[in-house]
Amino acid sequence: MKKKLFIAGASVVALAAVLIGTLLVLRGKSPVVSDADLRFTRSNVSSNENGFFVFEKAREELYWPKMPNRKDILDWSSWDGKAADEILAENRKSLEFIDEMFRLPRFQIPEIQSIDENFEYLGDLKNLSRVVLLRALTEFREGKEKEAVDTIGRVARFGHQVEESDGILDHYLAGSAIKMLALKTLREMVGNTTFSYDSIQNLRGGLAQLSANGMGLTNAIKKEYQLQVKLLKEWKRGKVTGMTNPTEYVSAKLITMTLLNQEKTRAKFAKRARFELSCIPHCFHDKPHNSVSVSTNVFTVPQFLSGNVVGEVMVNWLAFSENILVRKCEENVAVSATQAILALKCYKMKYGQLPKSLTDLVPEFLSAIPLDDFDGKPLRYSVEKKIVYSVGADLIDSGGQETNSAGKSLDIPFKILF
Repeated sequence: MKKKLFIAGASVVALAAVLIGTLLVLRGKSPVVSDADLRFTRSNVSSNENGFFVFEKAREELYWPKMPNRKDILDWSSWDGKAADEILAENRKSLEFIDEMFRLPRFQIPEIQSIDENFEYLGDLKNLSRVVLLRALTEFREGKEKEAVDTIGRVARFGHQVEESDGILDHYLAGSAIKMLALKTLREMVGNTTFSYDSIQNLRGGLAQLSANGMGLTNAIKKEYQLQVKLLKEWKRGKVTGMTNPTEYVSAKLITMTLLNQEKTRAKFAKRARFELSCIPHCFHDKPHNSVSVSTNVFTVPQFLSGNVVGEVMVNWLAFSENILVRKCEENVAVSATQAILALKCYKMKYGQLPKSLTDLVPEFLSAIPLDDFDGKPLRYSVEKKIVYSVGADLIDSGGQETNSAGKSLDIPFKILF
């Protein structure tokens, strides 16, 4: 009986050895990956110039109520002065730290060690920005219009800082969200402002610097690529998250040795990162073709025989999403629409009514009609609907309609509230 078990066991080991050898042969020669262009060098920011450390103090004092069943308190139409006063009173100390943070030239997050790190502080970044915007709305309603607009500007510039905080795409998106919220608050204020014509023109001129942060997005893509390569190397060594005991380690090591081709996978990561970088200067319609192939079904015999099925799983798991490009375009559109709305406000202040077309704003109020970063054409405008709008990611002009009956996103409208 023991002899039979020994023979059976030896046969299994021999079969496994043959299978492993076959997979190692079939995986073929690995490509040589050159990725010097994707290297990201973290900037050297001293602690007394870095707002992140002051932010850490501010978030310890942060109070932001959970309001699941009520409208956003920052929405102009649902203003609640009593609730606003209560929130600001609770955040008195937090606001002192925020003001100190805004005075510092940089905002750099701690060095990221892993692609799957938990960035709990991103939610607090957004809520701290909401607190400051709430203060701006309160200032505005108290007649302190200049102070309110200055406060909104600081929040928008802070969002720009977060976009280039040496983080990954999560950080870029958080900064973008902060910036877009500040711009929304500014557009809602414009309809009720008593600012002079010259003041609004100056305000419009300062918006150009708030377009999507190309350098921040470039660095985020490169940093994310570096972390993907680091994860790939860890997997190749059998260091897989959640596997701690020796048996699991040996199993992981065996699997990655035979089913993970490090250089093939790294080459795909590099190709995708270069594609993402190539999209940054283009509008959505003119973005380059994505030539990075992603397998829809990696668990097939050919994929197993390729010797890189684990690599394909990683590529799928970390697959490129167009959402980041859509957000870049949404950000640019928000800036362009805000510029157009401020110019429309100046036109109405001078002529007593809205123009029939955005072309009527050129050259007196605008040097050119702001472009839609989705299709590269001038922003659309409807004087009847009182909106400026973008065609959105579907690239179809739906007359400013935001969604269809099925809830699908169509255009991106910006209301003219004056």
